[in-house]
Amino acid sequence: MTVWSTRGDAATTMLVTVALAASACGGSEPAGDAASTSGPADAASPSRVYRAAPGDVPAGQPHVTQVRVSNDADSVRLLFRFSSAPPLRTSVSEGWTDMLLMGIDVPPIGPGPTPSGWTGLDYALGMHGADNRARFRAMEGATSPGTRPDVRTLQSQVNGRDIALEVPRVWIGNPAFFEFNVAAGREGADESSGGGNQIPAQGTARYTLR
Repeated sequence: MTVWSTRGDAATTMLVTVALAASACGGSEPAGDAASTSGPADAASPSRVYRAAPGDVPAGQPHVTQVRVSNDADSVRLLFRFSSAPPLRTSVSEGWTDMLLMGIDVPPIGPGPTPSGWTGLDYALGMHGADNRARFRAMEGATSPGTRPDVRTLQSQVNGRDIALEVPRVWIGNPAFFEFNVAAGREGADESSGGGNQIPAQGTARYTLR
């Protein structure tokens, strides 16, 4: 599967290929996907939890189990929970780093993710290893020309197995809703790459802002 990385300080977003346990296909969150809300699924909700589908993740590989999405007038709040702490690790001696990646598509919604990429992707958010910062980038074709940054930096808060981030709503054009896919994986050389999982296991999930 191809996922989207914002590794390093370079003002570019790199496409990296990671052999994740799940595959991707187009389309929105399927009926019956493991998600819970504090209100009706088709209504704006102040907080919604999207859980990973059951599945095996290789021992020691990053495993994101759920993402909680909420918002206020200014920001979209993201809380990523992993199966163990620390959520993301790095080994300089072995040449690998764990990563968390989130792709966001805002209206008008484009083509969903496929095994070869995500042409409908408007924004990419990601962080690596023990870095305490996440990087945010508007991709080519983003639908809010006035808010397209090069690469912007977000301070993360890591607490045990959780990673918390806040994205200003203006950075994504303050849409009524957005679709997203979250992936965790390991980037490195040879057999150290891969593993991890994604939410949802296929396609995208949708969050409606209040």
